[in-house]
Amino acid sequence: MVMPLVPILAAFSMLQQLPRVSGTIVRNSDELDVHTRHRFEASPLYGSWRVQHQSESDTWESYMNGVLTGWEGTMEVDFPSPPYVRLIFPQYLPIWGRYYDDFIPESVVSVAENRIRLHCRAVDDNSKNSATLEIDSKNWFPATYSQTNRGGTRMLEHIIVHATPV
Repeated sequence: MVMPLVPILAAFSMLQQLPRVSGTIVRNSDELDVHTRHRFEASPLYGSWRVQHQSESDTWESYMNGVLTGWEGTMEVDFPSPPYVRLIFPQYLPIWGRYYDDFIPESVVSVAENRIRLHCRAVDDNSKNSATLEIDSKNWFPATYSQTNRGGTRMLEHIIVHATPV
């Protein structure tokens, strides 16, 4: 069933008002040879996050008030959006058709019980790249994000988030 985009945008606007969210991020990319699991805590309301890399149990990376802190030290930056954080802050996904985005929304469909899929096509009409965002319609939290290259021949990135408002 095809659905409008407006309820998703409204839900993401409400998500940005949550004071605290925590959960697990699973990131897989055969092309990038990345298969990781991270624990996270985030405050969409305040734009801050903290991620623990499960493969290196003592390694934390965080962002708060313009300062990124991680294994490389501390530096002042605009809001960073590494792949494993993008689903916590969906406004930073490159799929909304803004002048700096790689993708533009194409369709919204209900694909399973409590699951909605936003399919996005590349801004460059000659490209066969695409992106997909799946949303859990029970809590309206982004659940998976993936990008495919050359019409689906290779998955660039697949991220899964299990999140719970705290």
